[in-house]
Amino acid sequence: MKNWIPIVALSAITLAAFPVASSNALNQPDEAAALAISQAYLTGISGGDLDELDALFVSGDGSSVFENASDEGTWAHYKEHHLAPEQDSVKNFKFTTKEAVAQPCGTGFLVRHAGGFSLEADGKTRNFRAAVSFALAPTEDGLRILHVHWSSREAR
Repeated sequence: MKNWIPIVALSAITLAAFPVASSNALNQPDEAAALAISQAYLTGISGGDLDELDALFVSGDGSSVFENASDEGTWAHYKEHHLAPEQDSVKNFKFTTKEAVAQPCGTGFLVRHAGGFSLEADGKTRNFRAAVSFALAPTEDGLRILHVHWSSREAR
């Protein structure tokens, strides 16, 4: 009888330090939610009200955006200094996803969209290949975008 006491104590310590996967899964958003958030971003940058996208991101200065090997800063900075000015010169932007995958990562998700986009600028329609990756993290308000990495090049 004395032999089982250390085993029970060790089991209790292990369970406290490393919660059982099934109990963690109850609090984790699903892949569909992660894909919906990333798709809402891609749809929202198509000429809508960029301020409405704020709700998709973690609050404060916790977000970051990379575009084509450049650190664009926080979502707020990227929106104000990059996307908003582009909306005046670019028309009919449309992102088309060919493949989207949401991969669990801890309590959040990594989401990848591969596809392309088209836009009109200077009276010409231009087509691009693109890949967009999102890191999504759980917050008190639900799953939110922590980081976006956008890479694109003109289609040949």
